[in-house]
Amino acid sequence: MESFVLFLLLLLYVFLRVAFGKVKDKTADDRVTYRAGLDLVKQKQYDEAIAYFDKIIGKDNRSALAYAMRGKCRLLQGDLLDAIVDCNRATSFDHCLAEAYLDKGIALFRLKQFTEAYLEFDKAVWYRKDNAEAYRWRGILCQQLGMDEKARQDLEKATRLGDEHAGYYLLHMGGNRNLAEKK
Repeated sequence: MESFVLFLLLLLYVFLRVAFGKVKDKTADDRVTYRAGLDLVKQKQYDEAIAYFDKIIGKDNRSALAYAMRGKCRLLQGDLLDAIVDCNRATSFDHCLAEAYLDKGIALFRLKQFTEAYLEFDKAVWYRKDNAEAYRWRGILCQQLGMDEKARQDLEKATRLGDEHAGYYLLHMGGNRNLAEKK
């Protein structure tokens, strides 16, 4: 009986913390705290952003956002393997970080590891249903793998979400299996 009462109290405690917003989202907090580094990424100053996030990781080696942003920079610089490592680390700390799954998927796609890339794009879509870029990349991959109907669905969804690049791919789907190489 006592254990049942304790369970109810614990359940009530968790409910109240969630209901009144006391549960912290570290990644959301990090977006505010590390705004300077995020701005460096937006400004395409990737070397400076990597140095910034290296310092953050040195102080807080559990920051999913720091690993994700360093991984994004490495991806954009063509350092695919290190990008994958950083994205893996990011999702080990925040399994809902859609952008890390997307970046890892892009790196895997470029390494022609299509099955693994598909799984990462799928996670990116799952955790952020409004991510047009994730739908576009999954659509491109599906087209590459001959899954034309699924590719069309994803590219159409990306287009509806405002991704102009997806519209281009839809127009050129035909029999070409190398749409991503045209980008």
